Amino acid sequence: MVTTLVAGQNLVVPTCKTHIAIRVEGGQCVVYALRVASSGHMRSADDLVSALHHSCADGSVQYRGTASAGLQAQFAIDLEQVPTDVEKVVILLSTFNHRISAFSFISVAAETVDQLNGSHLFQANITTQKRTESALILGEFYRYKEQWKFRLVDQGSNEGLQSLLAQYAPQDGQLLLDEDEVRRVQAAQREAAAPSAASTSSSSGSTSAARVNLKKVSLTKAQPKVNLGKVHHLERGDGIYRVNLNWSRTAAHNSSSLLSRLFSSASNNDPVDLDLGAYVRFFNGAQTIVQALGNAFGSFLTPPFVELQGDDRTGDQADGEWLYINSEYIELFSEIVIFAFIYDGVAQWSDSDAVVTVDIPGLPKVETRLYETAGVANTKRLCAIARIRIEDDTISIERIEKYFADQEQMDKYFGWGFKWKPGRK
Repeated sequence: MVTTLVAGQNLVVPTCKTHIAIRVEGGQCVVYALRVASSGHMRSADDLVSALHHSCADGSVQYRGTASAGLQAQFAIDLEQVPTDVEKVVILLSTFNHRISAFSFISVAAETVDQLNGSHLFQANITTQKRTESALILGEFYRYKEQWKFRLVDQGSNEGLQSLLAQYAPQDGQLLLDEDEVRRVQAAQREAAAPSAASTSSSSGSTSAARVNLKKVSLTKAQPKVNLGKVHHLERGDGIYRVNLNWSRTAAHNSSSLLSRLFSSASNNDPVDLDLGAYVRFFNGAQTIVQALGNAFGSFLTPPFVELQGDDRTGDQADGEWLYINSEYIELFSEIVIFAFIYDGVAQWSDSDAVVTVDIPGLPKVETRLYETAGVANTKRLCAIARIRIEDDTISIERIEKYFADQEQMDKYFGWGFKWKPGRK
């Protein structure tokens, strides 16, 4: 059971790698992590980590961007690697000249990460009603004897971020932040929170020329596989490999469509509901399934480091369904099989015009469409579409396009060995 903290409460936390996530509803905030020495001050500007300064020099505190709607920021803090002269790691939040009361929801949650094992540490909801502060000390990890603890502080200032930073500023008097830099941090967080616009629009001013000029690779029967080179972590950005499933919005809604007459189990007004899923296998042999069925949405911050971003029941979302892969742990994966299944609505794959796109920052987007749908029986409602492989530190993507009646039949084909039972969303 996850511990829920209230202001002033503390608890012992493991001395290991920890992810802390800050969620906000009702507006955008700016979030910082500060390493503070026994003097009560930061040792230098390197101790201030944010969306602009992604990591301190030794990497013990790192900004990890956003991975889902409402997630304002997340940090990876390796408590075992924090220098011995650092006494605490403080999490600050600024509403950028707005009162806390203008926000409907603020929460803090933390999880441990230990290779393929992880556990929830705590969560806390911050009261926002009738509060006049514009900056908060959310909480702090601090040394206590031979261990680490976390305290939920939840104390703020009406005078904004600068007044809080003044408490921790380096003793050399260095000015850490001016208003322009705060705005740049805010802009960087906003860009991380809306990655699809940066990765798909060729006219965006914030999109680098290298991304705009990258070609898209289309996998076909003649070219079923592409080698993308050596596995690497992202130099900047949010550290997410994105998998998208998109499909036609018209086949199941257009009563005049010739294809609509082929529907056998759905009326012309039924929405199309395709579901994205993934089989995930690690190099140590551990394996799992990520899918909406059975609410097995996965997790981005903890194993399996793969998370399904919601469930588009109607196909009304213009960009379809998304699966996020945490690139920080990409070296732990052996393979990820991307599949889709017809949960409701359209009864034939030929009516779906489904396409899967894999977007790895800095590399060409890889697209694969369903080309061999002709003659696929209506009973085959699941398709294994593509496979991401990591072998010898090299990442490749290959087209599969094999159709099955259900997950159990697909399992037998690939030899995974799961035990399946009927499930619902």
